[in-house]
Amino acid sequence: MKSGLSEPVKKALPALIAAAILLAGNVLLVTRLPAWQRATEADRLHGKIIHETVSDYAHIRVRDRGLLRSLLFVESDGSELLQSRINLQAPERLELRYSRAVFSSFLLREQQSRVLIVGLGGGGMVRFLNATMPEIQVDAVEIDPAVVAIAAEYFGTRNGPRSTIHTADAFVYLRQTDGPKYDAIYMDAFLRPPAEGDPGLQEKAQRLKTADFLREIRARLNEPGGLVVFNLIDWETTTPADLASIREVFPSVYEFAVAGTGNLAVIASTDPHRISPAEWKSRAARLEATAPWAAAIELGKIVDGLREE
Repeated sequence: MKSGLSEPVKKALPALIAAAILLAGNVLLVTRLPAWQRATEADRLHGKIIHETVSDYAHIRVRDRGLLRSLLFVESDGSELLQSRINLQAPERLELRYSRAVFSSFLLREQQSRVLIVGLGGGGMVRFLNATMPEIQVDAVEIDPAVVAIAAEYFGTRNGPRSTIHTADAFVYLRQTDGPKYDAIYMDAFLRPPAEGDPGLQEKAQRLKTADFLREIRARLNEPGGLVVFNLIDWETTTPADLASIREVFPSVYEFAVAGTGNLAVIASTDPHRISPAEWKSRAARLEATAPWAAAIELGKIVDGLREE
């Protein structure tokens, strides 16, 4: 029986299959394809473009596929990186695996009264905390005014009674000695300059990962047991150096490989007492039994990804 595929499509199949591999929970690369094939693949994965803009910091698209709305950054080669996703009928639900994994932080510090999120995206983490733990005061810092505007208009993420969005450079914001202190800081900054943008943006992102700056971040944590949670990409060449800097500043560091992605959720604690993998699992089971949100994000499966030193 003859195949129904044309010869051009047959030749493109290996590249199309490779393009569909999810390399990270928040980074989907559609590369090594002609422009028209990348566009077709992005349409299939994320739906139609409903908004597009180029800011000083990023080339941004918003796409809709059914009830799923996604915020993506467009790389200089035309590939699209998935940053945020919400279900329009359940916007408080965390759709991306990496964003669920970072909240394993509650297994180390269950009581978090005030937290900071660095990097807003569509604001999924803000929406999740507002809906499931409204007693927590949430600050978010985002350098790009265009992202803040898109988060408000297309994702419904705005200032509220228990959340404040700061349009600012996190490097400057976190160096303020008179600023508030936090029980946990979630580092999810992800700068990708547009094709004609400032190449120095990558340097701005790297400033947030130096040991000297991490010491300043530590000074903004409540003691004892303040936490910083990092979303890192396992295959990035800078990740080993990032981890070394984190370990230089924090006495306890835990790495969680996020299943099915290339993400690492890294929790750095000021508490020198290190808990065992068995204790992580025990705490996850207890919290899942008492907190519906913990069961919904499957904390038990997240801690299965703990890498032992």
